Amino acid sequence: MLLFPIEILPQPSYKIIEEVLLENQLIRTTKSKEIIDEVTGFIKDKAVCDPSLNMFDLSTSLFGVFKVEHSHIVLINKEYYNHYCDPNIEVETPIINQDYILDKEKGFFFLNIKDIEGQVVKYEFEGKPFEAVCRVFHTPMKWNYWHFSIRWFLLKESKYWHELEDNDRKKNWSKNKLSHSSRNLMKLNAFISTPITFIFSEKFYKH
Repeated sequence: MLLFPIEILPQPSYKIIEEVLLENQLIRTTKSKEIIDEVTGFIKDKAVCDPSLNMFDLSTSLFGVFKVEHSHIVLINKEYYNHYCDPNIEVETPIINQDYILDKEKGFFFLNIKDIEGQVVKYEFEGKPFEAVCRVFHTPMKWNYWHFSIRWFLLKESKYWHELEDNDRKKNWSKNKLSHSSRNLMKLNAFISTPITFIFSEKFYKH
């Protein structure tokens, strides 16, 4: 893959995918291929999300047009490409060693959308129970139209975790309690065997 795969870039004919594609899978890239905990058999915590980072807006890609080999892409020019965008904008095709490099040592895992969409995770703060609902959204980026975000709707606050002010989002209850519960949901449903892609109609993503 010496040339950037233009099929994963935004296109003038594309639109936001509003439907929840329950029969499809998400792929998430990891820093290493060593992602299975030999004791538990599950994905390692760090593979799901580095503990130093937050779980409030987890980046994935819709598997299909976005393939395993595309997970090797590492952006260099993040200032231009690493941003959310409209699905139908025109962007300059990234150039290898200028805008991106390839790292074939990176790993990946998959999630069935139907296994996580709408699932409720529970956590506690000061002895009181709280709940958050897992939601999957299409969030195109300049380098990857097929970028999807896993986010969490906080039932008590009636807003999404990523919408909280920085100070509230970084409180001990949200960073540790909810991060732990949300990460566990990912771990329990993640798998590494490449799935058979469910082909969905172009009407979902083209005007």
